[in-house]
Amino acid sequence: MKVAIVLHVDRHADPEVSVFADTGAALTWAAARAREFDRFGDLEEQLTDGMRRDGWLYFATYGEGASIRVEQKEVQ
Repeated sequence: MKVAIVLHVDRHADPEVSVFADTGAALTWAAARAREFDRFGDLEEQLTDGMRRDGWLYFATYGEGASIRVEQKEVQ
């Protein structure tokens, strides 16, 4: 079974990890959360080929070192 893992890292709080069985729901939630926390309008959503090879489905940065990413992982 594959799951989508959302990792939200912000220097003002502990990192948050959320697991979704539905990949679409994880992507929607992560993008909405990134926009919610982008207080200064510097949100960048980008996904490189290397990130895709590593199983990443979404990556956004905002602020000073804050990021949200979605990865797909196989669980048994």
